[in-house]
Amino acid sequence: MERSVNVAVIGGGQAGLATSWYLSQAKVDHVVLESGRVAETWRSRRWVSFHVVTPNRFVQLPGAEYDAPDPDGFMPLAQLIDHFQSWADSFDAPVEGNTTVKTLEADHDGFRLALPSGSFKARTVVVATGAYQRPHRPAGAESLPHDVVQILAEEYSNPAALCGRCVWIPRRLEGHDLVWWMVESGFMDRTPDKLPSPGARLLGNPQATGHDGGRDLHFRVLHEMGVELLGRYGGADGSKLRFADDLAASVDFGDARLVDLLKFVEASCTAKGTTAPTFEMPPPLRIKTRAELDIAKDGIGTVIWTSGYRPDYGWVKFPVFDGMGFPIQVDGCTTVPGLYFMGVHWMRKNKSSILYGVGEDAETRTFWGAPVLRGLIPRSDGLTLRARHVMVNNSFQTLADVRLKPGGHGALVDVALRSSYFVSAFITLWLGLAIVFNLFLLVTGHFQDLRFALAFPIFGFGLLALGRLLCFADRSSLLDFVRMVLSTE
Repeated sequence: MERSVNVAVIGGGQAGLATSWYLSQAKVDHVVLESGRVAETWRSRRWVSFHVVTPNRFVQLPGAEYDAPDPDGFMPLAQLIDHFQSWADSFDAPVEGNTTVKTLEADHDGFRLALPSGSFKARTVVVATGAYQRPHRPAGAESLPHDVVQILAEEYSNPAALCGRCVWIPRRLEGHDLVWWMVESGFMDRTPDKLPSPGARLLGNPQATGHDGGRDLHFRVLHEMGVELLGRYGGADGSKLRFADDLAASVDFGDARLVDLLKFVEASCTAKGTTAPTFEMPPPLRIKTRAELDIAKDGIGTVIWTSGYRPDYGWVKFPVFDGMGFPIQVDGCTTVPGLYFMGVHWMRKNKSSILYGVGEDAETRTFWGAPVLRGLIPRSDGLTLRARHVMVNNSFQTLADVRLKPGGHGALVDVALRSSYFVSAFITLWLGLAIVFNLFLLVTGHFQDLRFALAFPIFGFGLLALGRLLCFADRSSLLDFVRMVLSTE
């Protein structure tokens, strides 16, 4: 018999493990499919001397918040990997390693996942394959001579200054780390609608490093270190490499983004009644750059591409992606019932994909369903049902998911049964009037016919039951809901 699971989480990094942690707390049956080992991207796609750029105190993974003696330090790679592994072991995450999902397709009652060893079905799928997926090679990379070794930044295993067109922020302002200011000001909580364009999702991280207790590593620092800076790569012609005369524009871009952040911090401090940090902007960086290099004369044997990453969801066979390859979603929910995403750049906020913010998304996303109807029911197993009409943000949508929030036995849980909202309100009013009418008959002494007195509430309850039956789109969803309600687990 073909294997089947309730929830399949694809990816065993911070996004997948954060989702797994919350599912485990809710006792939802699930499996985490990872192409390598736990946190494989961190293990094999970072250089040996890597340190996290985020201070340790902002490693806020659910159930694994940093609590060691060095909250303002920066974990080296080995310590971060140990942190991930200990976290996964602490809640016995159901990770199946060395399991690459080759394709994700629709099945008649859910999803079919193709694996090297076969396939299996899942009712719900959470794609959590990380924010850094496919390394991007710029146009013209193929024109380099064949005897020049080309490697990607993730393939590099020794220290280097790897930069592009990015924001730069002083590592510390008034005694606080740059990440502290970004968190405290709410800069990390900015939502996608605040971006100037969809392309801004590809903006690089601040030019800083966690080495030596954290320090600056932007263009001006590199220039002072003696690194020769050039403009954007424009292609190769034989042994000649061409570069644009736009270094100043790249530096000015970073300066402008710093000004944006400082204004954001200042506005936040003003609203809180605190003192904003002061910072004197450095003069514009203007240096003469070469427009051409000669591979032979300049002794160039290796090119390291540090031109960022792009989404890579070609294996997900659903039309839920925009022109840039990012999933089209709201709080991780797509238009395909039961298909969700986690750990995407700017999924909900600026911090959605990083160690500081991915846990919040896993907890607050609409994966559990929005509460409208409350009731005492036994434990649910995170069922995803189909309803004819649901209410989302005070407006009706047709034929959509009804997600049941897992809860303890006999606990008051939120049931996302949003379909017959107004019908339920009407029937509730009917029942209330029936009770008031019967009380009136009792007080006035006209309570003589019990059958007549019971007719109103019985009729009302009948309408309520009928409305609930009609809200399900198919018989299997209704039976699933009945089984959940009658469960005694």
